[in-house]
Amino acid sequence: MSPALAVNAPPPRPPKDAVRTIGVDVQHDRFELTTLMVAPEGADWWYDEHLVIQGDTASDMMWEALYSELRGAKSTMTFIDAGDGNRTHHVLKFVEKYKGRIPIVASKGAHPWRKRDGNIARVSKGNPYDAPFVRFAAGYYKSRVQEGFTT
Repeated sequence: MSPALAVNAPPPRPPKDAVRTIGVDVQHDRFELTTLMVAPEGADWWYDEHLVIQGDTASDMMWEALYSELRGAKSTMTFIDAGDGNRTHHVLKFVEKYKGRIPIVASKGAHPWRKRDGNIARVSKGNPYDAPFVRFAAGYYKSRVQEGFTT
């Protein structure tokens, strides 16, 4: 295939039965939402869109804005990063509050949190929230997003 044909070729489209997932990265001054379409068998992924909601994520108004965005997104599942250590309890509180209204779980990379003294700090230990929580291999969702920008 000549380079001209490759450039003019339409991007591959996800199959009709692909599921829509959203990853939310929580920073102190914004939420970054990335939507990926995933083939049912999970082998193929397609980047769909990226949205940034600017503001102080310690503010209840920001979390309400996030809920409003996710409620209209119609995703199969939303994963909210709870791993930064600064907003973990905000994330868990949010997931607990909305878990029956939208498909949502808190997520974290596979490596455990470490306190400054080097000891492992687990979310489940002393966690007052009833929030679904999953672990991924560190950087897994992010690597899929980066693939979407390069393919």
